[in-house]
Amino acid sequence: MTNMEDCPKYVGCDAPVCPLYERLESTYNIDGKEPYCSYMLAYCEGESTPIDDDLKKTERIWRKILGKYIEHRLESRKSLRRYWKDRKTPKITPHEHTLKTPIPSDLTKTIMDTLGG
Repeated sequence: MTNMEDCPKYVGCDAPVCPLYERLESTYNIDGKEPYCSYMLAYCEGESTPIDDDLKKTERIWRKILGKYIEHRLESRKSLRRYWKDRKTPKITPHEHTLKTPIPSDLTKTIMDTLGG
């Protein structure tokens, strides 16, 4: 098993449940109050991570600790993917939504003359 210190995100990580921690069984996470290991979440979603082998070895333990959160996250992600896939985006030109009325051409000419263009 890799040490926690070998994790690429070790320096800035605040997750209390680390799959690389040697005493992982004794850790816990307060649902919704503490951060989660980004590698564990990515692994659950089927993404490849630099610590996949270690995640696989300790999966039974950290899945038990994180329990319902992981299930809820995966369901939420599926729902969002379906939403974005089915969403129909209207075609608009840039800034069209912010302009209520078109800029008069004489004002445009004045602005361009002032700017030297």
